[in-house]
Amino acid sequence: MIKQREATILASVRDFLATRDTALDFARQFGELVVAEREARFAGTELDDPSLKEVTAYAIRTLYPHAIETVYNQAESPIESLFVGSLVISFMLGDPLGLLVRPPFSDAPRQMNRAKSLLGSMLEAEGKLREARRLDISFTDYLDYLESEQLISVNEHAFSQQWYLLAHVLGYYNAFHLSMQARFPSVKVDGRAIRADLLIYVPGSDLRLVVECDGYEWHSSRKMFTTDRQRDRALKSAGFETFRFSGSEIRDNPVAASKELFDYLQSKVNPSVFGSHRAAS
Repeated sequence: MIKQREATILASVRDFLATRDTALDFARQFGELVVAEREARFAGTELDDPSLKEVTAYAIRTLYPHAIETVYNQAESPIESLFVGSLVISFMLGDPLGLLVRPPFSDAPRQMNRAKSLLGSMLEAEGKLREARRLDISFTDYLDYLESEQLISVNEHAFSQQWYLLAHVLGYYNAFHLSMQARFPSVKVDGRAIRADLLIYVPGSDLRLVVECDGYEWHSSRKMFTTDRQRDRALKSAGFETFRFSGSEIRDNPVAASKELFDYLQSKVNPSVFGSHRAAS
């Protein structure tokens, strides 16, 4: 049944991604199905934890509509929105807790390094999680109590909630982070800094991947062909691998193109680091 549903969804991906509104409607509706299916699958298991279910549901219901909004706000062509939107759907189907869509990076290497160090700051909330478990209440209820008693500030409440979501539910350090229109000020070709269609990285691994969606009208000349290769070499020297998809292969079969990238990403990160609730996706 699940495989049949996935085939139906993938076959209709063009319709889902035709406009921002239809894509958002799909993300919200399918998100509810994903939440219900996960709760039914894990009922009666060690993963049937009220706090875990609450934050997992919150993540799926909020992060994917946000992801779709970001795709349509940042895509510079219909090809990009079709490709990245299809990749988001692939994650909803195959790894719903595995993707974080970030705002465009103005300095990708610097901001990626900051994301790695952020985990250390997030671990400052570890004591609150241990206390909530000791009292046998949900982590979010415990945060609400601390704020109501003015034991933590509104900002501390928001920070701890975000930390719990990213670090314990999504496996923040090992999730795929995606930034569209990421800039590389220190990586230049012909004196111009590189801007990538798509950057994907994992804070807890060495995965650093640039993905380009090459529309024919912009990449068909001999000069652009040469420039593209120079960009790839410059990025490689800076530690970034590059994948290129042509506009025609995205337009003709966005599902195959995005699924190829999704499968590659899944092959690069060890599932054992995800945590059982994510690896079971």
